[in-house]
Amino acid sequence: MKEFYRCAFFTSLADALVRPFLSIFAFYLGASKSIVGAISSITSALNILSQFFWSFVVEGSRKRKLFVVLGGILWSLLWIPIGFSKTWQEFLILLSIQSIFSGMITPAWTYLVFSLIPKYRRGRITARINTSTSLGGILGNIIAGIILKLFGLVPFLFFLSFLFGFIGRLMFLPIKEPKYSPKPIKKNIKEFFDYVGLIKNKKFLNFLIATSLLNFGVNIAGPFFSLYIVEKLGSSLDVALLAGVATISNILFFNAWGKLVDYLGRKVVMVSCLIPISFLPFVYSISNHIFWIYLYSFFNSLSWAGFNVASFVYLSEVLPKQRKPIFISLYYLLSSTSLIAPLIGGRIIDYFGFKAAFLTSFSLRILSIIFFERVEEKTGMRIKNLLPSSIDPLGISYRLETFFSTYSLVFQEARKESMKLFNISRISRKLKYAFEKS
Repeated sequence: MKEFYRCAFFTSLADALVRPFLSIFAFYLGASKSIVGAISSITSALNILSQFFWSFVVEGSRKRKLFVVLGGILWSLLWIPIGFSKTWQEFLILLSIQSIFSGMITPAWTYLVFSLIPKYRRGRITARINTSTSLGGILGNIIAGIILKLFGLVPFLFFLSFLFGFIGRLMFLPIKEPKYSPKPIKKNIKEFFDYVGLIKNKKFLNFLIATSLLNFGVNIAGPFFSLYIVEKLGSSLDVALLAGVATISNILFFNAWGKLVDYLGRKVVMVSCLIPISFLPFVYSISNHIFWIYLYSFFNSLSWAGFNVASFVYLSEVLPKQRKPIFISLYYLLSSTSLIAPLIGGRIIDYFGFKAAFLTSFSLRILSIIFFERVEEKTGMRIKNLLPSSIDPLGISYRLETFFSTYSLVFQEARKESMKLFNISRISRKLKYAFEKS
């Protein structure tokens, strides 16, 4: 799995150098807040639609890792002309082309992960891949923060993004793929329509509805947090530092969440993590100083770490056993209702201000928790309710009990992981000292 870890690290490093600042860059090129939201919607839509197209091509190929490598190289290469964009229209066209090429990566990458990781270790391995992603992200945030402080948003950042993205894809080449029996594209299309009844699967459908609602709520406000910080609370440097805080939180808690996902179950972790996630836009709406954003972002990010691990593992279990790239792309396509959310968010901000969009996002995130509670799962532990249903018909005590129990366990696991890292660093210092002394 080292190839996954290395590729994830360098790709995340490349992305973190520029991704947090794209909305600011578009704003500086003359785009209004509504246009910034439209750019986010258009590029996301193209990426998801292209994933669906590429999935048929990937399914008919014997070398699926080549789609990860080739798509990643093209994605990296396009950062250079994007960095030299002169107008927001040129910026949009180049980002759209990049989104189409990067669409070939997701179905191939996800299928390889599902194929190569055994089910009983899926939570822990997924967490390690995400940890590698976070390590690359924090290094990218640090480099970007230094360059922004000294020189501003210069094209050199985009060149660095190309360089590290290219290195990441080369790291993926040595991976050994499982054997496939590729089928012609026409046959894949026919089989897709035969299996389209997947959406009638209750587990899949409940998860799809819950995810779609959450994504919609997140994307109404998500693209505008950085703009709000720059305009109201801080500077572009704070955007980089907040991304760094999120990455540190992920690094500290990914492995702990991976163990809990395998131990407690996916649903318990997802529902518990959604509570802090839901309150982030509310915190933005009431904060009068950047300090409160920093403080809450750490807790929000560790919650996203748990949710992402649990949801990815749950998806791997509700898809058909063959785990075709086609059905992976189908899931992302059907859950793409959030594509219009940035457009709606931009219009809300233009007419009513940032806080209205943030409170709308908060309400939808809270609503999504109800739908995630309907997600079915037979495995995992169940925390017993202390109060009978006659006293607590809404199950509030059960929900609070589950939340605090889950977070208590994850903090304990994170402390153990931190101690392991401390012991490793102490041993390495002793070995270095002994070597120098000899």
